This record gives sequence, C-alpha cells and structure tokens, in this order.
Amino acid sequence: MRKTTLSLFSILFLLAIMAAQPGADRAPTEEVVIQIQVSPSTIQLVWKTQSEPRITVHTEINLGLVNTKLLVTLGDIEASAIFADARGDLVAKFDYKEVRALLDGKGGTDVEVTLTGTLDNDDTFTGSDWVRVKG
Repeated sequence: MRKTTLSLFSILFLLAIMAAQPGADRAPTEEVVIQIQVSPSTIQLVWKTQSEPRITVHTEINLGLVNTKLLVTLGDIEASAIFADARGDLVAKFDYKEVRALLDGKGGTDVEVTLTGTLDNDDTFTGSDWVRVKG
C-alpha cells in the first residue's frame, strides 16, 4: 500500500510539473508593464565637466526574470551595464552622450523615456518615466 501511494504521488507530481511547463500551445508573448525611475531626473544637454555621469534606470522587476542575453534598451540605446540592486531588481546603465543625442533638440521640455527588454519566458517588459531636459 505504501509503495502504491508513493508511486501514485510521484506520477501526480510529475504531471503537475509537466502541466506547468510552457508548451507549443503557449499564447503569444505578452507585454509586462513595470515601474522605472530614471536618474538623474534632469538631463543636461550641455555638460561642462570632463567626465559625464551615466544614466541609471532602476526597475521593480527581478533581474532573475530578465533574459540578459537579449538587449535591454532605453529608446534606441543599448544598456552599457546591467546588474541587480540590493533587492535583486534590474538596474540598467546608459551612456550619457547617447542619451543626450536621443534627447537633442528637446531642451526645456519634459520627455517620456521608455525602457524595454525581454523576460526569460519570452514576454517583453516595458516601463516609462519622465525626465526634464535642460540645455
């Protein structure tokens, strides 16, 4: 009786695992909307020092869920660095010069910037934040 119960439990457990795996009948990828915060929140188009900071985007999505082999982008700009913060959430860094070029001609306005990427399950994620552009 004990071996039968253990075998039956093992079969049910295996079936539950198989049912949880995405299969060929998986729905098309979905877009997951996340919260992001761009830092600094004000982008200077004219930078007066030799070294320029990087633009940092903090997210509320665990880095372990992100397919880091695919691009994480801010507009058309590829992240120069991707890592986890103390909570394990994705942080992406972007080259300041590239972000300035993206925002060129938009001085004196607030501009919405959007971060996009792909999760390990092939769903995409996107998050937007507003930055002030000066210069």
